[in-house]
Amino acid sequence: MQICWSYFSEILAAGLVLAVLSLWLGQERVSHILLAARSYLMTFTIAASAVSVCLFAAFIAVLCTDFGRRLRLHGVAKAYSVAFAFPILIFLVTFSLLSSVVPGSNIWFSSAVGYFVVYSGLNSYTIIKNLIDIIRVWEDVDKARTFGKT
Repeated sequence: MQICWSYFSEILAAGLVLAVLSLWLGQERVSHILLAARSYLMTFTIAASAVSVCLFAAFIAVLCTDFGRRLRLHGVAKAYSVAFAFPILIFLVTFSLLSSVVPGSNIWFSSAVGYFVVYSGLNSYTIIKNLIDIIRVWEDVDKARTFGKT
């Protein structure tokens, strides 16, 4: 349930950030900034996709270990699998949308692209948070194993 709430809060936060930017700068200015930074944003989304694929592959490898067995036993492996796989989709959708936006694009389409750019940025933070979380879980499991409290 916590993961569902995290994703929902990201969706909501991305909408709020885009709304504030649009009110503060105006939709036209936000679209102009988006177009001006498009190549940099596309580079970011491709790099973020590659990092996400690597993290997901590493997590799949971890699932083949004793620690992965413990994650499956406690029913959290699926949640972490989704947490590491879902960002790949977000980054690829963002890249596709950025590839499609051109000067003179419909303002609503540009806003949708802006939304996904903000959402990708927020999702980057969540990936780091998920990675730190799984490391903490591993430390707890390792500490319990070391002291014989499996």
